[in-house]
Amino acid sequence: MTEMPPTRVWDQIVEQTTGTGLAKDGPVELADDHAHLPTRRSLGALRGKPESKPGVSLGWLAAAAGVGAIVALAGSALLNQRPEESLVATAELDVLSGADQPAQAEILVIDGQQVLRIDQASAPDLEGQYLEVWLINPDSSGLITLGLLDGESGDFALPANLSTAEFSVVDVSVEAYDGDPTHSGDSVWRGPLSS
Repeated sequence: MTEMPPTRVWDQIVEQTTGTGLAKDGPVELADDHAHLPTRRSLGALRGKPESKPGVSLGWLAAAAGVGAIVALAGSALLNQRPEESLVATAELDVLSGADQPAQAEILVIDGQQVLRIDQASAPDLEGQYLEVWLINPDSSGLITLGLLDGESGDFALPANLSTAEFSVVDVSVEAYDGDPTHSGDSVWRGPLSS
């Protein structure tokens, strides 16, 4: 272990760094190996100033709060923003079997995507069956399935290259869970699209 320098050496270091001497306060007694080092508290006391505490300035806190408020408002505006919709075509779907009332169909462009929307309020009893939505050409020589109608309404994204002028008839059929992907021939609603 190296020999500790005399107390007067530490007194001179404190005097030179703080501009105040320790000699008038009496000698510094060293209790352990580190007691001879001046601390932030002892230097502050020597200067006659209270010890400063680290902290965040009020300006930074106000700026952070302002940024937080702007982010919250922007997020709220995005959540409340509704996608743009434009109506392209509509269809009144006549009852062919099993339903009490006609259904409605419309083609919308929602944020650049064509969507077929079906609304109905009188589906037949579907025990063990489901409703499937189709687009059919007028002479019934071709058809495209769009998916299952689950509930009173549904939106079905149309393929980008699908021509609704060619496949211009909306059809909703009752299908069985039999693994056969073809149309059952049992249509509940059907009607042509008109611009």
